[in-house]
Amino acid sequence: MVFESNTIFRDVFATQVVVDDEQRFVTDQNQNCGLAAANAVLKIISENSN
Repeated sequence: MVFESNTIFRDVFATQVVVDDEQRFVTDQNQNCGLAAANAVLKIISENSN
């Protein structure tokens, strides 16, 4: 497991979305990341549908 963060300090409201190398898993940090996570999923789907 690898920990990733956008900030040095712990920010519970920071937006952090991580996609694995194989683009099989999309995870986010908290409830504020829903839009960013959805956009990441849509980007993966659009890239793989071509």
